[in-house]
Amino acid sequence: MIQGGDPDSKGAPAGKMLGVGDPGYTLEAEIKDGLFHKRGALAAARQGDEVNPERRSSGSQFYIVWGQVYNKGQLRQFSKQLRKQKVQAAFNDLAAEHRDEIMQMRRERNRAGLQELQDKLAAEAESKVGKSGLTDD
Repeated sequence: MIQGGDPDSKGAPAGKMLGVGDPGYTLEAEIKDGLFHKRGALAAARQGDEVNPERRSSGSQFYIVWGQVYNKGQLRQFSKQLRKQKVQAAFNDLAAEHRDEIMQMRRERNRAGLQELQDKLAAEAESKVGKSGLTDD
């Protein structure tokens, strides 16, 4: 990527470490599900999640993606993988909500009940995620 917009860079002496300056404010997170940072994308920079849990964007710094160009087939494959990960995460969340019920059925060796619940939760996870993946934007 190519990054710019550090307000400390204006008039900075040669050799000064740059890239962490900010104007004193941030912007609402601009992360949108399904968008892929492919070559040429322009976006606001932000600090990492560990120090920026709200994922707010820098008030001045930005970057332009510079890297490998992916063909439509590769992007479709990335999209399928992303969707599969989201469905798995949604399923895991739903299973956690039903933990006590699952543990009881395991103790009772109720395989039919476990299978029925698994099928129900899998369908719910699919429904929650919908058709999300990457877009061509």
